[in-house]
Amino acid sequence: MTIRHLKIFIAVVENKSITKAARELHLAQPSVTLAIQEIEQYYGILLFDRIGKRLYITDSGNQFYDYASHIISLFDEMEKKFKDGDILKELHIGASITIGNFYLPELINRYKEKHPDITIHAIIQNTESIEESLIQNSIDFALIEGGTVKDARLKQIPFMEDQLLLVCGKTHELSEKESITLHELAHCDFILREKGSSTRESLEKLLADNHLTITPIWESVSTQAIIRAVEAGLGVSVVPSSLAKREIRKKRLHVIEIENNSLSRHFSILYHRNKYLSQSAKDFIELCKKSAEKISHEIY
Repeated sequence: MTIRHLKIFIAVVENKSITKAARELHLAQPSVTLAIQEIEQYYGILLFDRIGKRLYITDSGNQFYDYASHIISLFDEMEKKFKDGDILKELHIGASITIGNFYLPELINRYKEKHPDITIHAIIQNTESIEESLIQNSIDFALIEGGTVKDARLKQIPFMEDQLLLVCGKTHELSEKESITLHELAHCDFILREKGSSTRESLEKLLADNHLTITPIWESVSTQAIIRAVEAGLGVSVVPSSLAKREIRKKRLHVIEIENNSLSRHFSILYHRNKYLSQSAKDFIELCKKSAEKISHEIY
């Protein structure tokens, strides 16, 4: 079994086609087919179901892909490390929505002051999508909002706490109330982030722990769109305090306490346990640990 076998297999998975993989790798199609067969024979597993002219990856194939992609990642990083030193010239960072909008730009600016030669590529998605990107090895590490990550392949390091607030608009019927019970809360019209968002998951967990559920009347991937809708009196929402402070100060939003309960979440650094972290990546992670709280106070 060689690095070549693993690269061919990864190309077939990502192209979902032996023909396209062969074209990408500049190999003859029979060579690609043979490499896949050799892997299957060597390990005694079936990597793909071949139905008609299409390939469908099996459960064994998915597990093998996870190992293969990280082995190739380690190999590529080893090549860069010993050819160009430990400082990689590129970082691929993922961030969930709140961090990506409000913290990541300043963190990158501070990092670039000390590492001007490093090119940083960033993707901003919800937490669920970011986790998948880490599993697929398309990013080096991520900064996410939310609770405990369940996938044992991922390492999670909390570095900051963020409070969540229940808010309504100044014209909403709850704008005169200072607090509300969970049972009253469950009957409200909610405007929430999409499924997979840590903010929504925090609220749904609190309700589920008390045997309550909600069905939002409005869902959006944009927290700012949610805040605008709440300001207009269309419903209530739970939003990060860091994103709502300005509207609260200007009395566009009213904060309602949840009796005997509070909502918060941690910001965490997340990376694959098998991922080799370059010194460049370690420096950025260390910056996050030291600077996030300070940046939060400066912005807000």
